[in-house]
Amino acid sequence: MGTKEHIMDAAMRLFAEKGFEATTVRDISTLADVNVALINYHFGSKEGLLQTIIETRAKLMQVRIKEISENTQLSEIEKINLIIEHYVEKFFTHHAFHKVIIFELFSSSRESLHQDTLNIFSGNSKIVESIINSGIKKKIFSEVDSAFCFSSMIGPMHHIMHSKTLRIKLFGGDKETDPILEPLFKQRVIKHIQHMMKNHLLAEK
Repeated sequence: MGTKEHIMDAAMRLFAEKGFEATTVRDISTLADVNVALINYHFGSKEGLLQTIIETRAKLMQVRIKEISENTQLSEIEKINLIIEHYVEKFFTHHAFHKVIIFELFSSSRESLHQDTLNIFSGNSKIVESIINSGIKKKIFSEVDSAFCFSSMIGPMHHIMHSKTLRIKLFGGDKETDPILEPLFKQRVIKHIQHMMKNHLLAEK
């Protein structure tokens, strides 16, 4: 892992635990074991650091979703299943990042970051919507409201990611054992969302 990536990982952990406002550059430098000047050199500021995190991590996810949507070897339901699998994998692997990006989605205190986050989410939603509309046109899917489908897909993930305490209450575990760290729980989430979407899209054929 390079220096920039190491700093970004440390920042994400702190932003997720303490919030952006409560985290200082000094906090990040301490956790990352680098000096403040190096953070400023790479990112310019704490806001620049968060901007870089969102641009690199979220846009990489969007590239993968586009690749899936443009794969002509896949059926529409296979594309939806792969996008669900990819989303859940990223949510579980980088859950600190997703806590941060969800906060930015609902915060307007940093307008540029807020708009970037909105654009990423709406862009991903449009990709999923286009896949579902293609399935409807081919009469593979029933006449669902395609604009709502992306929210239906990622809603359970946001619910699960929101709080460790809530996860433990709903799905078991204790202070030392977070369900999100269990591979079997990840597969359980993937299968549930895939099954839910399949039933929704194919129910009225």
